[in-house]
Amino acid sequence: LNSANSINISRLLAQICYYFEAVAQLPQEARNQLVISVPSGNFGDLTAGLLAKSLGLPIKRFIAATNANDTVPRFLQDGNWSPKATQATLSNAMDVSQPNNWPRVEELFRRKIWRLNELGYAAVDDETTKETMRELKAIGYTSEPHAAIAYRALRDQLQAGEYGLFLGTAHPAKFKE
Repeated sequence: LNSANSINISRLLAQICYYFEAVAQLPQEARNQLVISVPSGNFGDLTAGLLAKSLGLPIKRFIAATNANDTVPRFLQDGNWSPKATQATLSNAMDVSQPNNWPRVEELFRRKIWRLNELGYAAVDDETTKETMRELKAIGYTSEPHAAIAYRALRDQLQAGEYGLFLGTAHPAKFKE
């Protein structure tokens, strides 16, 4: 019997695979300039991505995209870990103010001698999430709130010469928005 919640290593091992699959579909010139934006609540998907990078996957950098539950973005900005009460949002799978996988993220950065300040971050509120979902719909992509947050963070932070990928971690049909 196994529970594959976001802190179970077996789930993280399975999630590593889709990072390799995604990168394999890119042209060679994109691989070393790839920025991946990850919708982040409990930070399991980001942990899996960092594990993939530690196994040699050529990823330039990650963006941790959160909703109003922005403990990590605030921590990365000012160095102060100060969780607030969890807020209910449109992106309910990301409604986490104390992500259980964050210590793993910090440990991966420490062991690999990566600089934590290389991790991009964003906190996207519900109004901006809705606006982004409409923006994506206008270009023919039906999104759900979590993917919209990851897309918004990527769109706002992608630099010239970089290639971007954002994760969509749920099916849009699950949401009335």
